Amino acid sequence: MASISLPPRLLRVPRPAPRAMGLTLVAVSLLGCAWWWLRDSAVVAIEEVSVVGAAGPRAGDLRDALVEAAADMTTLHVRMGVLREVAAPFPKVADLRVDRDLPHGLTIRVVEHTPVAALVAGERRLAVGAAGTLLPGEPAAGLAPVTPARLPSGERLAAGAARTAVAVLAAAPAPLRARAALARRAERGWAVALRDGPVVHLGGPEGLAAKWASAAAVLGDPSSRGAAYVDVRMPERPVAGGLAPLPGEEVAGAGAVPGAGGVPAAAQTP
Repeated sequence: MASISLPPRLLRVPRPAPRAMGLTLVAVSLLGCAWWWLRDSAVVAIEEVSVVGAAGPRAGDLRDALVEAAADMTTLHVRMGVLREVAAPFPKVADLRVDRDLPHGLTIRVVEHTPVAALVAGERRLAVGAAGTLLPGEPAAGLAPVTPARLPSGERLAAGAARTAVAVLAAAPAPLRARAALARRAERGWAVALRDGPVVHLGGPEGLAAKWASAAAVLGDPSSRGAAYVDVRMPERPVAGGLAPLPGEEVAGAGAVPGAGGVPAAAQTP
């Protein structure tokens, strides 16, 4: 006798009662209204504002502006757009972060552009940040000079060789950037002359982080002491050496740029 297979019985989910559904919707609506009331109520009004990370001659004005703007907010409704708009006239500000201390405290952390180079035109020197942001009023002494065709009139350095030079310097670790005397495009690509140190050959402007990391490792190795140049165009195979420059290859204002010939950094002797 042939057997007959019955289809599996489907699990039936009970439908909620209309009364229960109605009560749930009412509860959700009440909670939503309570939240909208609470987030802008005096219960969580901002009463104490701390501004950290601001420095420079206009830091006091920035703090006052941020504190005044935050006074109209609550810790549950911090309007970041308003705070960033208030900070917009201060070119050194890159971004803002906030930490809430419920119910009444707020800490605003100012993330600033760090000066990485000095734009130079005649006797004028203007500090510039990593993204090409101009930083008027910031000290430019000791920063590596970059010479644009002309000083920009806006808030940011336009794309071009000067902007690339700034990016090359910005990618350097801070201790090496502090020693940078000049960044110029030489025959082999971009090169940075270090004060009391060698010239760092970087080549093209791509992969700068890896190239500078390789240069820092070489310069930290005692075997590279006395080298005239460090070539990190291929960061995985750095070269340090050179006792004499190749003819005709110079970085203006920093003397001759030594040639790229030499022995691998690991094989150098003091």
